[in-house]
Amino acid sequence: MRRSFHRRLGSAVRLVASAAAVLLAAHLAHAAEPIEYPPTLAKPVVETFHGVEVTDNYRWLEADTAWPVCLWTQRQNMLTRKTLDAIPERERILKRLREFAAAPRVSIPYRAYGRDDYVQWRREGLVEHAGLYIREKDYRAKPRLALDPNTWDDADKVLCEYVDPSPDGRLHEAGAKRL
Repeated sequence: MRRSFHRRLGSAVRLVASAAAVLLAAHLAHAAEPIEYPPTLAKPVVETFHGVEVTDNYRWLEADTAWPVCLWTQRQNMLTRKTLDAIPERERILKRLREFAAAPRVSIPYRAYGRDDYVQWRREGLVEHAGLYIREKDYRAKPRLALDPNTWDDADKVLCEYVDPSPDGRLHEAGAKRL
Protein backbone atom coordinates (compact mmCIF):
# COMPACT_ATOMS: atom_id res chain seq x y z
CA MET A 1 0.00 0.00 0.00
CA ARG A 2 2.73 2.47 0.98
CA ARG A 3 4.89 1.90 -2.07
CA SER A 4 1.95 1.88 -4.49
CA PHE A 5 1.23 5.55 -3.69
CA HIS A 6 4.75 6.51 -4.76
CA ARG A 7 4.34 4.39 -7.91
CA ARG A 8 1.09 6.22 -8.70
CA LEU A 9 2.90 9.54 -8.25
CA GLY A 10 5.47 8.37 -10.79
CA SER A 11 2.64 7.33 -13.11
CA ALA A 12 1.11 10.79 -12.90
CA VAL A 13 4.43 12.42 -13.74
CA ARG A 14 4.89 10.05 -16.70
CA LEU A 15 1.34 10.88 -17.88
CA VAL A 16 2.03 14.63 -17.79
CA ALA A 17 5.37 14.13 -19.57
CA SER A 18 3.65 11.99 -22.21
CA ALA A 19 1.02 14.67 -22.77
CA ALA A 20 3.75 17.27 -23.21
CA ALA A 21 5.55 15.00 -25.68
CA VAL A 22 2.36 14.53 -27.71
CA LEU A 23 1.83 18.31 -27.85
CA LEU A 24 5.42 18.80 -28.92
CA ALA A 25 5.11 16.13 -31.61
CA ALA A 26 1.91 17.74 -32.91
CA HIS A 27 3.66 21.10 -33.09
CA LEU A 28 6.69 19.65 -34.84
CA ALA A 29 4.50 17.88 -37.40
CA HIS A 30 3.24 21.29 -38.48
CA ALA A 31 6.57 23.12 -38.22
CA ALA A 32 7.40 25.29 -41.22
CA GLU A 33 11.03 24.26 -41.60
CA PRO A 34 12.58 20.84 -41.15
CA ILE A 35 14.75 20.27 -38.11
CA GLU A 36 18.46 19.84 -38.74
CA TYR A 37 19.75 17.46 -36.10
CA PRO A 38 23.40 17.57 -35.04
CA PRO A 39 25.39 14.77 -36.68
CA THR A 40 25.85 11.57 -34.69
CA LEU A 41 28.92 9.52 -35.48
CA ALA A 42 28.53 5.80 -35.96
CA LYS A 43 31.46 3.92 -34.41
CA PRO A 44 30.58 0.24 -34.75
CA VAL A 45 31.42 -2.12 -31.91
CA VAL A 46 30.75 -5.80 -32.66
CA GLU A 47 30.15 -8.32 -29.89
CA THR A 48 29.10 -11.95 -29.99
CA PHE A 49 26.30 -13.11 -27.72
CA HIS A 50 25.47 -16.83 -27.74
CA GLY A 51 27.00 -17.19 -31.17
CA VAL A 52 25.18 -14.16 -32.67
CA GLU A 53 27.13 -11.07 -33.71
CA VAL A 54 25.55 -7.83 -32.53
CA THR A 55 26.70 -4.45 -33.84
CA ASP A 56 26.24 -1.36 -31.68
CA ASN A 57 27.01 1.81 -33.66
CA TYR A 58 26.43 4.14 -30.73
CA ARG A 59 28.20 2.46 -27.81
CA TRP A 60 30.49 5.48 -27.57
CA LEU A 61 27.51 7.55 -26.31
CA GLU A 62 27.43 5.44 -23.13
CA ALA A 63 30.58 7.17 -21.87
CA ASP A 64 28.51 10.17 -20.76
CA THR A 65 31.42 12.10 -19.21
CA ALA A 66 33.71 11.79 -22.24
CA TRP A 67 34.39 15.05 -24.08
CA PRO A 68 32.85 13.95 -27.45
CA VAL A 69 29.67 12.80 -25.69
CA CYS A 70 29.43 16.02 -23.68
CA LEU A 71 29.78 18.04 -26.89
CA TRP A 72 27.15 15.91 -28.67
CA THR A 73 24.79 16.27 -25.67
CA GLN A 74 25.30 20.03 -25.59
CA ARG A 75 24.37 20.31 -29.29
CA GLN A 76 21.30 18.13 -28.76
CA ASN A 77 20.23 20.26 -25.79
CA MET A 78 20.65 23.49 -27.78
CA LEU A 79 18.43 22.09 -30.55
CA THR A 80 15.87 20.93 -28.00
CA ARG A 81 15.79 24.34 -26.27
CA LYS A 82 15.44 26.15 -29.63
CA THR A 83 12.61 23.83 -30.67
CA LEU A 84 10.73 24.06 -27.35
CA ASP A 85 11.10 27.84 -27.15
CA ALA A 86 9.53 28.15 -30.63
CA ILE A 87 6.24 26.54 -29.54
CA PRO A 88 3.67 29.36 -29.45
CA GLU A 89 1.52 27.61 -26.81
CA ARG A 90 4.52 26.83 -24.59
CA GLU A 91 3.66 29.17 -21.69
CA ARG A 92 0.06 28.00 -21.63
CA ILE A 93 1.19 24.36 -21.62
CA LEU A 94 3.74 25.00 -18.86
CA LYS A 95 1.12 26.76 -16.75
CA ARG A 96 -1.24 23.80 -17.12
CA LEU A 97 1.53 21.29 -16.32
CA ARG A 98 2.37 23.25 -13.15
CA GLU A 99 -1.31 23.08 -12.16
CA PHE A 100 -1.25 19.28 -12.64
CA ALA A 101 1.96 18.99 -10.64
CA ALA A 102 0.53 21.06 -7.77
CA ALA A 103 -2.73 19.11 -7.58
CA PRO A 104 -3.15 17.28 -4.27
CA ARG A 105 -2.61 13.53 -4.21
CA VAL A 106 -3.99 11.44 -1.39
CA SER A 107 -3.83 7.71 -0.79
CA ILE A 108 -6.79 5.76 0.52
CA PRO A 109 -6.83 5.74 4.34
CA TYR A 110 -6.10 2.30 5.75
CA ARG A 111 -6.14 0.88 9.25
CA ALA A 112 -2.79 0.99 10.93
CA TYR A 113 -1.86 -2.58 11.72
CA GLY A 114 -5.06 -3.63 13.45
CA ARG A 115 -5.40 -0.51 15.62
CA ASP A 116 -8.23 1.99 15.44
CA ASP A 117 -6.05 4.62 13.75
CA TYR A 118 -6.10 5.26 10.01
CA VAL A 119 -3.07 6.40 8.06
CA GLN A 120 -2.69 7.88 4.62
CA TRP A 121 -0.05 9.52 2.45
CA ARG A 122 -0.81 13.02 1.24
CA ARG A 123 1.07 15.37 -1.07
CA GLU A 124 -0.17 18.91 -1.59
CA GLY A 125 1.33 21.65 -3.68
CA LEU A 126 4.75 21.43 -5.26
CA VAL A 127 6.47 19.51 -2.45
CA GLU A 128 8.68 16.62 -3.50
CA HIS A 129 7.47 13.88 -1.14
CA ALA A 130 4.16 12.84 0.38
CA GLY A 131 3.70 13.22 4.13
CA LEU A 132 2.19 10.58 6.42
CA TYR A 133 -1.07 11.64 8.07
CA ILE A 134 -2.87 9.83 10.89
CA ARG A 135 -6.58 9.92 11.65
CA GLU A 136 -6.94 8.77 15.23
CA LYS A 137 -9.77 6.40 16.18
CA ASP A 138 -11.96 7.23 13.19
CA TYR A 139 -11.33 7.60 9.45
CA ARG A 140 -13.51 10.73 9.49
CA ALA A 141 -11.34 12.47 12.11
CA LYS A 142 -9.17 15.41 11.13
CA PRO A 143 -5.83 14.10 9.83
CA ARG A 144 -2.67 14.98 11.75
CA LEU A 145 0.71 15.22 10.01
CA ALA A 146 2.87 12.58 11.66
CA LEU A 147 5.82 12.43 9.32
CA ASP A 148 7.08 14.92 6.73
CA PRO A 149 9.99 13.61 4.61
CA ASN A 150 10.29 17.06 2.99
CA THR A 151 11.93 18.35 6.18
CA TRP A 152 14.62 15.65 6.27
CA ASP A 153 16.91 17.08 3.61
CA ASP A 154 17.21 20.49 1.97
CA ALA A 155 17.93 18.94 -1.43
CA ASP A 156 14.84 16.65 -1.34
CA LYS A 157 17.07 13.64 -1.91
CA VAL A 158 15.64 11.47 0.89
CA LEU A 159 12.65 9.19 0.36
CA CYS A 160 10.58 7.57 3.10
CA GLU A 161 10.68 3.83 2.37
CA TYR A 162 8.45 2.52 5.16
CA VAL A 163 6.73 3.49 8.39
CA ASP A 164 6.00 1.11 11.28
CA PRO A 165 4.07 2.39 14.31
CA SER A 166 4.70 1.18 17.85
CA PRO A 167 1.94 -1.02 19.35
CA ASP A 168 0.40 1.93 21.21
CA GLY A 169 0.68 4.20 18.15
CA ARG A 170 2.58 6.96 19.95
CA LEU A 171 5.86 6.38 18.11
CA HIS A 172 6.68 5.60 14.48
CA GLU A 173 9.77 4.07 12.99
CA ALA A 174 10.59 5.31 9.50
CA GLY A 175 13.07 3.95 7.00
CA ALA A 176 14.75 6.49 4.77
CA LYS A 177 16.50 6.04 1.44
CA ARG A 178 18.90 8.60 0.01
CA LEU A 179 18.28 9.09 -3.70
